[in-house]
Amino acid sequence: MKNMFSRREALRLSAAAAIMGALPACTVIDGKNTTTLVLNVAKIRAYAQAGLNAASTILSIPPVAAALGVGVAAAISAASEGVSAALSAFEAEAGDQVTIVYNSDSLKTKVDALLTELEKLSESLAKALTSVSTELDDKTRADVTTALDALRTIVAIFEALLSGTIAVGAACGRAKGPSMTEAQALATLHVTA
Repeated sequence: MKNMFSRREALRLSAAAAIMGALPACTVIDGKNTTTLVLNVAKIRAYAQAGLNAASTILSIPPVAAALGVGVAAAISAASEGVSAALSAFEAEAGDQVTIVYNSDSLKTKVDALLTELEKLSESLAKALTSVSTELDDKTRADVTTALDALRTIVAIFEALLSGTIAVGAACGRAKGPSMTEAQALATLHVTA
């Protein structure tokens, strides 16, 4: 992708990533009969923003937009709107809290809906890009693949976070499968917390 960052902006992003990385994505509290996940609200917002940024980044590349056509671009935009709506619902429920208890029925539903919408967006982008990849030059294909890999990384970390398959704090490192770390994926998609 074209380098859009000045050195000053890169330092600002690095500092923001360090701060965000210092806060765990979740804390696990074991009770007698239940395990409670306490989620970092800023991380959840960042994951949603990463999805929105991935879609807008990919759709803003002229050869990609032209190859996708109006119908497919509209489907991707609709998937992005699903993420936006789920994020709005989550933010309305979470309010200005720094952390939330995932086991709370209402918040759990909002978080799950947000993850579902991010998965739909990721799948829509992957399907669309697979159909046009042969029409793109190598550089454009690499740029699109990087953005999609970053989104897939975020989705995988989010899924793992909610399923409890990663250790506390491991969300800042590599989850099973992704091709980059959370920090790299968020930076690739121009997300700061």
